[in-house]
Amino acid sequence: MRLGEERISMFSPHRAPEWRWLRANWFREKRETSITSQTDEGVEAAFHFCKELKSCKKQSDFDRLYFKHPDEYHAISFWVEHVANIMTLPEADRPTIQARRRHAAIEAYLLSGIGHDVIASKLGITPNAVGVYENWFFDFRAYINSPLIISTLYVRGDVAGTSSCNFDHLLRLYGWKYGAQVVDELLTGTTYSEKLQTALRNDQMLHLTKNSAILARGPDCHPAVVFEATSRAIELHDRLRQSEIEAGKAFESEEKTAWINDIKEDMAKGHWCVVEIPKGAEKQANPIEHRLAVQLGYEEAPATDGINKG
Repeated sequence: MRLGEERISMFSPHRAPEWRWLRANWFREKRETSITSQTDEGVEAAFHFCKELKSCKKQSDFDRLYFKHPDEYHAISFWVEHVANIMTLPEADRPTIQARRRHAAIEAYLLSGIGHDVIASKLGITPNAVGVYENWFFDFRAYINSPLIISTLYVRGDVAGTSSCNFDHLLRLYGWKYGAQVVDELLTGTTYSEKLQTALRNDQMLHLTKNSAILARGPDCHPAVVFEATSRAIELHDRLRQSEIEAGKAFESEEKTAWINDIKEDMAKGHWCVVEIPKGAEKQANPIEHRLAVQLGYEEAPATDGINKG
């Protein structure tokens, strides 16, 4: 059911991440002279800035806008307008790979949960500029615990893997699921930690297997193709496990590994002691066990031949 312009509604959980910017531009296009009736200060600030931005005609106009609103100017430099099919745009208007990567990076860092000051140092801007970007273009915090909303709106791509998913979508997803360090590694593209390598490998196997199951339920896929794809995925996983064991990696669960480590730490702290068995103890073991069994009634007492040895 249509519930008005949900993308720009401040009351809709399905609003766009950049709903404040879209709403401000909607008011500008309606030629509103004032939006003081709005209860959201972010919408009002974006409205006034986008009016000044649209009035810029030459480079000197943009320079004056920068000196007047440096944080807002930096924030919007990371924004890339969503286009359903980028190839429909004139080549001069298409966002460059650098622009798309900046756009994905700031949103991936925000999803990772690190502070604005840390993000600012990584991106070369001020913490206030990061705050403006989040307020105008990436209002995500109310839904950070909603996998449905984050994965469909804020990652900006089909991360389930059943449709197209590019590197920028993956960057946001990994920022959300694994943190800022993984975003750093993906952006540098040189050295990947074991944590990131494991995540990438698991993604490959899980999505191949899952997509094979989806195809198997469809009417247009031959079962032999599904079986072959699934077999290949399982074979890749088994070979990975085999190589890890051959390389000396313990084939144990995380719980068991943690339990063993706890025992090692306790022993190192001296909480465990070694008891030495006295010499001759083994010879005395059988008589002692027999005497205890007699006392407990499990065995009969030996005959004394009527002699009371007291």
